[in-house]
Amino acid sequence: MVVFCAALSTGTFLLLWTVLHRLTGLADSITIDRDAASGLRAAGFFVGAGSILGRAVAGNWEGAGPALRDFAVHGWPVLVLLFLAVLLERRFRPSAEVPDRPALPYGALPALLYLAVGLFAVYQAGPWA
Repeated sequence: MVVFCAALSTGTFLLLWTVLHRLTGLADSITIDRDAASGLRAAGFFVGAGSILGRAVAGNWEGAGPALRDFAVHGWPVLVLLFLAVLLERRFRPSAEVPDRPALPYGALPALLYLAVGLFAVYQAGPWA
């Protein structure tokens, strides 16, 4: 059951990262453009999404059915985080007009927002039984 939950959360995390990159080009902004603000936003997204997904698979591991139910009940906020990340990445990504944005307002602040969304979702889920 632990392997199932780990695979479920890790697979979902990788799928989210793939979708985010395909919709925004975030990985290219980090690796090709070497944009520090994009890297900070990605880090915030990773920690926020990881927190949500980690909480979504935490529990008593009573079987695949209950694990999937808990994952759906507690994991859906990661879709809100993805939507928010897509909006902000499209707005703040490097462009020909603005190739390099300051890392603090355009990187750290959105990253803190992603962290806050993740922590709020974990808090709202409450302790597992």
